[in-house]
Amino acid sequence: MSIRELPSRAAPAALIALAARRASTVGADAGGGYSPDQLDGCLGALAVAEFRDHDQWLSLMMAAHHATGGAGRDEVVAWSTADPEYANDDWSMGRRWDSLSADGTGSRVTAGTLFMELKRAGRVDLIPRPSAEEDFAEDLEAFSMPGAPADVTPAFHPAATRD
Repeated sequence: MSIRELPSRAAPAALIALAARRASTVGADAGGGYSPDQLDGCLGALAVAEFRDHDQWLSLMMAAHHATGGAGRDEVVAWSTADPEYANDDWSMGRRWDSLSADGTGSRVTAGTLFMELKRAGRVDLIPRPSAEEDFAEDLEAFSMPGAPADVTPAFHPAATRD
């Protein structure tokens, strides 16, 4: 039974509103390029004890929120509570995650902050890089279009370096 389905006499409406999990709002640039499993791998490469400073931890949480479009809550809470100093704070950390929004208003911390921390940890291998095909999709498409001039050879094509 959802908290919203409880009889109204069970708790005041204000208490139910506080306890209910906020619906995620997703704007046009809400991130979301990472799955929770990918985030879990990234967080596993970061030493949780190095994020005991509230502002550093919060920035990383916001970056994870952006990277997953809000879907990485369980992973961030599990990673955060792996620090013995915060092992019993899962509820408050979850509530902090629930307070985040991806509605596109105000300043924001993006997935780039997560990537910066991975770089500092020496784990650039976990930072996504587009393949050449993805990065140059439009260029490649232009040279494979039916009706394209036959004498047009891309400068990076091996035939372009013939003597």
